[in-house]
Amino acid sequence: MDSEVRQELTLALGRLPNMTDLPRVAPDLRDFMADFPSCKITKDEVHLKYIPTRISAPDRPLDGMRNLELRGRYPAQLYEEFQRARNVNG
Repeated sequence: MDSEVRQELTLALGRLPNMTDLPRVAPDLRDFMADFPSCKITKDEVHLKYIPTRISAPDRPLDGMRNLELRGRYPAQLYEEFQRARNVNG
């Protein structure tokens, strides 16, 4: 849960929130999580657990997206780097 939501629920409930409190925050999230379950990935010594909470779609083509910037690169630049690396290794 978002830290602000967790803080509000903690104050309201007098305890830390748990999964049984989820319907108060996001009534449809349990159904969504049943359709899109979490997954774990391990690569070398790195362990990741991904928990989807919603799906969204961009409102413009990849080269126009500016909603995400990682290390100074936008999605189109990241995709180009991925493709170059894939072509070199493939």
